[in-house]
Order: sequence, then structure tokens, then C-alpha cells
Amino acid sequence: HVLLAAWLPPGPSPLPPNATHQVGVGAVVVDSKTNRILVVVEEVGPAAQAGVWKLPTGLANAREDVAAAAVREVREETGIACVFKSVLAVRHSHRAPRGKSDLFFSVLLEPVGDLSTTCQPGEIAAAAWMPLDDVAAQHGSSPAWRRIYELAAEARGFRRDVYPSGGVVYSVPRE
Repeated sequence: HVLLAAWLPPGPSPLPPNATHQVGVGAVVVDSKTNRILVVVEEVGPAAQAGVWKLPTGLANAREDVAAAAVREVREETGIACVFKSVLAVRHSHRAPRGKSDLFFSVLLEPVGDLSTTCQPGEIAAAAWMPLDDVAAQHGSSPAWRRIYELAAEARGFRRDVYPSGGVVYSVPRE
């Protein structure tokens, strides 16, 4: 993509050179009958080199809602159809590629229909349903991942309200 901009008023342009953030999603998909979560092993990328089982993750497309991005990524990577339940956590970091910051949403999804997995060629090496404790043990050194798995186990998250204007607000539900 190329963006051409000419700032006409006097003084420096206040426009950023390009987008400052990317939006990532990580889906915690829980099979309530077996209490297992959907995990994948990536075929390419940093996680592939480590060979760990991890949540299905990806980036939101332009103008794509976080919930829709998570549902799409899980379907693409594993073939599993899901419905959005809640946002579990949001992480904001500043080490994304190309000098960008990253907003990463961990979301809770519920599978619907057939739970047989089909791996996305060229991206996912394996997909499986595993006990939450087994997956969490791989991330024992990371407090952030440990907290995400705790929230998944508690099945708590943020409420999602969609407004007619197209805006979405995530809020903590009241007890």
C-alpha cells in the first residue's frame, strides 16, 4: 500500500506517516462438554520454531471488528465454526513489526457444530483439543498468558455492546 499526502497549511503535518497500531486477536475456544480448549502448532513464524501448542491467533483486517476477526481466524486456521462470547483481556505492547504498537485482544469463543479440525495449509501444522492445564503449563513462565488462561477457566470477560453507529464498546459486566 502507498499513501501520498501533501499537507497544505503552513507548518509541519500532524498526520502520522502510517497506521500506528496493529490489532491482534487470540481465541480461547472452549468445548464445554470436555472442558478442553482448541490449540494449534504453527507451521511458520516464531511460535513454529518453539514448537509449542498455542491459541489460534491473527490480525484483524481493516474495518473488521475484534469479534469477527477472532471467529474468522479460528475458522481459517482450524475449520471450527464459533460464536463470540466475550473479551477476556487486552494487551497493549510496543514491539510489533515495522515499528508499530500492538493491541492484542484475547477473546472467549464457543464452538458450534462439528468439532473436527482441518489445518490451514502453509500456516498451521497441527490442531487439537487439549486440557487447559496442559496448555497453560507450556506458558508457565509468562504471567500474561497465565492470566489469560485463568480468565478462560473462570469464563469471565467483558460485555460487548454494538451501537447503531457501528461503534463497539467492551465493558466489565456488573456482578
